[in-house]
Amino acid sequence: MELDNITISTLWPTAVLQSRFAENLDAMKSEVYRLNALPGGSITKSNYGGWQSDVRLHENPVFAPLCGHISAVCAKVFKVKGAALHQMWACINKRNDQNLIHSHTNNFNLSGVHYLNVPRDSGEIVFRDPRPGANQAPYRLFKDDGDSEYFMPADGLVILFPSWLEHFVLPNRSDSDRISVSFDLTLER
Repeated sequence: MELDNITISTLWPTAVLQSRFAENLDAMKSEVYRLNALPGGSITKSNYGGWQSDVRLHENPVFAPLCGHISAVCAKVFKVKGAALHQMWACINKRNDQNLIHSHTNNFNLSGVHYLNVPRDSGEIVFRDPRPGANQAPYRLFKDDGDSEYFMPADGLVILFPSWLEHFVLPNRSDSDRISVSFDLTLER
């Protein structure tokens, strides 16, 4: 029996990118709280509790440095000119607030989140395995740790992922606010 010519191919990997952008955190937090205090309420997307701003933060000069960082990361990783941000919104999750499972299924290439304030025990972001069969499989051959990957947020962390990738955020178990900025973009070639 010949066993020397075994090949393993990793098919259709899903990339999740992480970078750090800690500049301007206090100014962005202040702006988020200023927007939260304005009349008009919250937009409901995937939030279960919590507050979400409108989707035009990328037009706000306070968030211009973050937009520049996101574009620079995309240019470096994907070898493109940069990124065009189409939507950007802030989220404030208080105790027990969370974001239910969702994706950003639209014409965008990537979605992402930047964390401005992450108290201890304020909830991880969880990405679900996008392969339908893998989520119902009775066993896994090369990876046996479930159908989801957990990412621990931190102040200044930026996470970029394919817009179609389902994800959710666990409840905030802290008495302090978890503040994040989410966004959708297309790559500029």
